[in-house]
Amino acid sequence: MVIILLVVRETCFMGVALAIHLGLVCGFFLIMPFSKFVNCLYRLAALLADAGERQVAS
Repeated sequence: MVIILLVVRETCFMGVALAIHLGLVCGFFLIMPFSKFVNCLYRLAALLADAGERQVAS
């Protein structure tokens, strides 16, 4: 999509292409917490919570 933005930057389609691009980027960030891309953050949080619980228990 970025290449398309570079190609159409001097035309009247720049506004439409930019709106589509920004919509896709915003959509990606909105669905990211529900996708597999954030699994590493959830795993890190679980490991830290487990380490904290083990430290308190001992």
